Amino acid sequence: MGNSSKRIFAGNQPTYLPWVGIFDQMMHSDVFVCCDDFQASFPGWLNRNRIKGPKGELWLTIPVARPHEAQIKQIKLAHDRPWRHKHLRSIEMCYSKAPYFERYIGRLREIFNAEWVYLHEFTIALIKYFRECLGISKEFVLSSGVGASGHKSALVVDLCRRTKCNAAYLGAGTRSYVDARLFKEAGIEIEFQDLIHPVYPQQYGEFASHLGVVDILMNCGPGSAEIIRRAGEESRRRTSANSPAAPG
Repeated sequence: MGNSSKRIFAGNQPTYLPWVGIFDQMMHSDVFVCCDDFQASFPGWLNRNRIKGPKGELWLTIPVARPHEAQIKQIKLAHDRPWRHKHLRSIEMCYSKAPYFERYIGRLREIFNAEWVYLHEFTIALIKYFRECLGISKEFVLSSGVGASGHKSALVVDLCRRTKCNAAYLGAGTRSYVDARLFKEAGIEIEFQDLIHPVYPQQYGEFASHLGVVDILMNCGPGSAEIIRRAGEESRRRTSANSPAAPG
């Protein structure tokens, strides 16, 4: 399949302060599907992530209302706990001395201080802001508006069909359950994301990877996009070079 004819799908759940790999998916794909109607799972990345401060890595966890056995878009925030102020204060304390703190903290304060009812509304607002910071303008759609059906591989195949994609850029963790046969029958090429996490200038000692994307933004500012893009391109080159040649 030639690159000119390839339309690439990528998708993920609306996680809290996503790691850089989610934004590599957005950069490499033509359409990113935010899976807001998937089954929620707790504990997990939907409502927690890590940042880094003077004392090392710090977990930020959003309390959510029960029941947990629901679609992501149905999960409500727990409004009886002052978590928003605490999380914002933690971000301010961890990154107040970072080079690009002032560039981003104003809008983050606005998002954290707004009134939110549902978890996904808050996390998607953050994701869209981070996309803007990274200059990502590719298509961004919610799975709840796509109307796909199926389970696991069949669901992803249907999402590809409905977004008119003939290729899928899938997280490395999906290898364990992806049914390659279904994709082949649908004419959809599979590419797995084997991202080698970029190392960038970071405060407070030894480098910590897989933090929330706010870490790279606060430390590297507008240069963050190029760092993530280069990491993705280099990782895909290595994966391609190490893949067995297709039979002639």
